[in-house]
Amino acid sequence: MEREVKAVATRISAYGQNVHKRFPSGDVVVGERDLAEQLRKKPAIVATALNVLLSERRVQKSALDGYWKLNV
Repeated sequence: MEREVKAVATRISAYGQNVHKRFPSGDVVVGERDLAEQLRKKPAIVATALNVLLSERRVQKSALDGYWKLNV
């Protein structure tokens, strides 16, 4: 499971970078459920991956519950 979480975290970072390239003037904010649907992963795995990225300071929790700001 740890390997899958790392892989999802990498995909989340890549997703954030791609969105930022398309829309460079704004922040990239994602919802856990939307991201889980997009990546076709369970929401719990996406949440765990986001917490890994949080510990690496690559994301921040948003003011809205379940939403995250990607640091790209």
